Amino acid sequence: MAVRNGFGLIFRSPLTWFAMLVCGLFVWGVWRWFDPPWLVRLASVALAAVVFGLWPWFYMRSEQYVRAVYGLNDQGEDDGIQDVGRLVKDFDVLGFQQGGEQVRMLREKYQNLAEVLRRRLDAGELTYRRYLGMAESVYFAAIENLQDVAISLRSISTIDPTALRLKIEDLKKETDFAIPEAIHAIEDRRRIYEEQRQRIAKLLAQTEAAMTALDHTATALARTRTSKGLSSVGIEDAMKDLEELAGRAGKYAVENS
Repeated sequence: MAVRNGFGLIFRSPLTWFAMLVCGLFVWGVWRWFDPPWLVRLASVALAAVVFGLWPWFYMRSEQYVRAVYGLNDQGEDDGIQDVGRLVKDFDVLGFQQGGEQVRMLREKYQNLAEVLRRRLDAGELTYRRYLGMAESVYFAAIENLQDVAISLRSISTIDPTALRLKIEDLKKETDFAIPEAIHAIEDRRRIYEEQRQRIAKLLAQTEAAMTALDHTATALARTRTSKGLSSVGIEDAMKDLEELAGRAGKYAVENS
């Protein structure tokens, strides 16, 4: 998840230019319509400057800014949605129902946690940005795991372990024409198949762990309101598992390669 230059985003935002236009029109209107003395004119300029100077502070506390600074507003999110749809189709073609179900459940749980965060925390808070970033890291790492599952399934889709076992049994019965090299080659294909199935099982288990962490975090955040708001200790406890998963997110591909 790329974190972008905050001030650059503020000054490139159309809302910033709109705020500048409003402040400029305010000064122009005061000067044009009221023709005030110079003291009032200077006061109008000072007021407009103060309002425009406060604009970055207000904008940085908005959810729109948070989503922009973490790259959640742009084409990357649309590409992510397209990748998820393509992944579901891949699992349907491969006849792997468990994979498609995990994709749908994972997206639902991520969106649910993001909504809980929006309701519990101010979008401008650093805590909100930090936890939203963790949730996104875990979500996309799990999606990458499922993409690896689909590729692994595709790689062994032409291997029929039952047919290979029967073929080996038939070859071993051929006492006169048994070919050790052929038996060895077929056994290699069976080994490849089993290794890939074990790798797939490990990836699916990691995805289940990610979904559990998302659920745990969402429910824990829902319980951590005190009379003074959110308990900081409660928040840290709620995000502990998610933070650990986010920290390992970049290592998934290496661990399972």
